[in-house]
Amino acid sequence: DCAENLKPLLCCSEDPPWCMPRRVLCFRRRCNFHCLSFNRFSRICHLSCLGSPFESNLIVEAWGHIEMFIRKALVVGMAACALTGCKLDSGEVQLHESLGSVSFEGGKTLNLTTGFGSGAYHRPGDPANVFYTVTDRGPNIACDETLAVIGIDNFCNGDLAGKVFPLPEFTPTIYKIALKQSRFDDGMSYEILAKIPLKDAAGMPITGLPNPFTQTDTENAYDANGHPIGFDVNGLDVEALVKLKNGSFWIAEEYGPSLAHVAADGRILQRIVPQSLEQDLASASYPVAGLLPDILKHRKLNRGAESIAVTPDNKFLYFALQNPLANPDADAYKASRNVRVLKLKLDKRGGVESVVGEFVYVMDTAQT
Repeated sequence: DCAENLKPLLCCSEDPPWCMPRRVLCFRRRCNFHCLSFNRFSRICHLSCLGSPFESNLIVEAWGHIEMFIRKALVVGMAACALTGCKLDSGEVQLHESLGSVSFEGGKTLNLTTGFGSGAYHRPGDPANVFYTVTDRGPNIACDETLAVIGIDNFCNGDLAGKVFPLPEFTPTIYKIALKQSRFDDGMSYEILAKIPLKDAAGMPITGLPNPFTQTDTENAYDANGHPIGFDVNGLDVEALVKLKNGSFWIAEEYGPSLAHVAADGRILQRIVPQSLEQDLASASYPVAGLLPDILKHRKLNRGAESIAVTPDNKFLYFALQNPLANPDADAYKASRNVRVLKLKLDKRGGVESVVGEFVYVMDTAQT
């Protein structure tokens, strides 16, 4: 029984706002769950399941934009490496892609790198060493932390709830990655097989900037000079992904919260949001449908749709919120342990027909 092997994931003992308990459920047969790395900027977890109804043998989650580590990457099964002909065992590899540097006048210069692992997915039938990851919204700094991070206090002119986006043009991107033995057989290496930037219906790249919501809360954005940046109706803060048999993807994101159906080339085919948020996103340059229960708009800001899974027959999607809802008031989530999980029926093309189930998962209490 996997439930006996999976424990709540705590990244610190005092549980500040950016650190919350996490639990992953998996069913049938054998599961391996590894908490691999915790620090202020990065968190990586690894779940390997055999016989899972969610068709997910590999999940890697990370938060932050400085570095991503994959430690002890488990390869399920005895498949040979697709690229090298070797058999992978375990090892450690650091994924690195530079985004350049950004200097803050009167403060520090930050060297930015891609945060590959906001979500990750291994599609059954693919080589055992190949998986997909997705970035989140790109490098960002909480306005109330600018003194510690960039050496400048009050950078956002009194707006402590906003975010600084050093690269506001950053486009959330799906990566196809292969793990492999290094050429000297002294560890693991990797190869980026494909990069798939997310795009609107016309093929134009989107950003990770906040949405202009009026029916729920949002946050202001600032550039590297401290100047306000306008909202982006197309912006997504991606947290998880799955890939369907037809080659398209479903991604979960936090702003709405919402889900987005994405074509194999990165074009957003449709975004599914809580009912009343459809009007806020009416000017988006991709289709938007208010098919989710409207109560989901009461998610705690930045704690929206965090996980997603697909059944083996590709007929149903499941997704979970990161936290209990801030309902009936803004502080209610702090005292609740009830996290919502929703089930959606897919049509033959992989689009959503309807919401067919809603469940409550009661989070475990913290154990230290």
